[in-house]
Amino acid sequence: TYTITAKEITLTVEDVEAVYGDEDTEFSVTANTAYAYSDGWDDIITLEREAGTDAGIYKITATLLGNENYKATVRYSDAVAESSSYEIMPRKLTVTVNDVQSDTKTDWDTLIGKLGYELEGTVVGDDDLQIVLTVYVNGTALTKENYTSYIMGGTHEIRGSYNNDPNYDVAFQNGELSVTKPLITLQIDKQQTFEYSGEPIRVFDWREDIQGYLESATDNTFRAVYYKVTDTGREQVNEIVSAGSYVFVVEIVHPSYDYADDFKTEESRTFSVTVTKKDVSSQISLLGDRLQENVAVYRPGITFVPVVNGMDELQVDLAITLNEETVASISQPGDYVLTATVVSENYQGTYTLNLKVVADASSKFTQLNALLGEYESGDAEAVVLFRQMREILSGMDEYDRMQDKDGTEALCDSAWEEYLESVNKDASEAKGAADYLAGLITAAVTVLAALAVVKGIRFRF
Repeated sequence: TYTITAKEITLTVEDVEAVYGDEDTEFSVTANTAYAYSDGWDDIITLEREAGTDAGIYKITATLLGNENYKATVRYSDAVAESSSYEIMPRKLTVTVNDVQSDTKTDWDTLIGKLGYELEGTVVGDDDLQIVLTVYVNGTALTKENYTSYIMGGTHEIRGSYNNDPNYDVAFQNGELSVTKPLITLQIDKQQTFEYSGEPIRVFDWREDIQGYLESATDNTFRAVYYKVTDTGREQVNEIVSAGSYVFVVEIVHPSYDYADDFKTEESRTFSVTVTKKDVSSQISLLGDRLQENVAVYRPGITFVPVVNGMDELQVDLAITLNEETVASISQPGDYVLTATVVSENYQGTYTLNLKVVADASSKFTQLNALLGEYESGDAEAVVLFRQMREILSGMDEYDRMQDKDGTEALCDSAWEEYLESVNKDASEAKGAADYLAGLITAAVTVLAALAVVKGIRFRF
């Protein structure tokens, strides 16, 4: 007999990959030995995979056909597994988002109309990946509702997205939205002047002083930097709170804006502010004793204290002049000018008083009365007493007025001359000179009484 035995063979069913949308990939089987003649694995086994066209992993199983010429053993890609895999891979696509140029005046619908992309790869049939392009500004996605609040100059990212269809693996190359920065101009007076009020001076309001800002602008978009002008330069301050000379420089804080051509230099964005001292001249007064507003009676130590009513904390200096010469104090009767000047960082004021300081007539005539009481006819010291009397009179402002009435001074001088010539004569002549002096003093008292500066003085003649 001639016996042909069945050929032993081991068949391994390999895993297979395919791409979604492409034609099915052929099965793959490997044998550990050659087939007989022109046979192939499909003469020994039949293969079947699970149904499905979407991306995923499907089982491949083998069934022996019962070919007696082979003693076949079937194995799968994993030796212990009961099947191999047929994997349909997601279809790879690349979406390149187009770059877009725009400006802050472009409306939402126009901007959306400019967005677009290029697709590398093909979409299967009627599949809709619902590709969406979104503009992000500082991490915030722009929508029709928030567009005007968030759009700003600069470069922003345009991101693509799709509906995450598992049959596709989509890679996005994001684009850029380049928004031309809005140019701002300044509407501010180059020089501004305010009077000190005790409150901070607000000289910059971006809503009023800047032209060209967007709805998205906030208090942090622009700023003014303040400097106090000093002898040595500029000293930065937080705000203007006291009198003086200042400048402030307007600056863009947010990078989405730029300056118009006329305001690109710091000098063009620098503005001067002068805060003048508050004038309190009307509140200044001089505290001191006087007969009326501009007349005072002299006494040793007479003083006047300058004050600012209601503002006791202010320093006020007092300058005193007599006959256009500066003096330290009121030391004698005369015509004075008192000037009070406020010394303060934030306040100013001047008050001037033309003050007439008159002699104390009451005390002077009291002295005269005492001297006359001591005078006795024929006294050898009559001349000395008489000189003392005249010295007292000459120290009184009212004496100057008497000189202009009826030749009083001439009479007085004549009396002196006659008395000095006859001082060595007999007592009767001396007594006559004294009587003449008494008459002269009586006339002086009458004049002073008319001036209301002598009260209740009795004389002994």
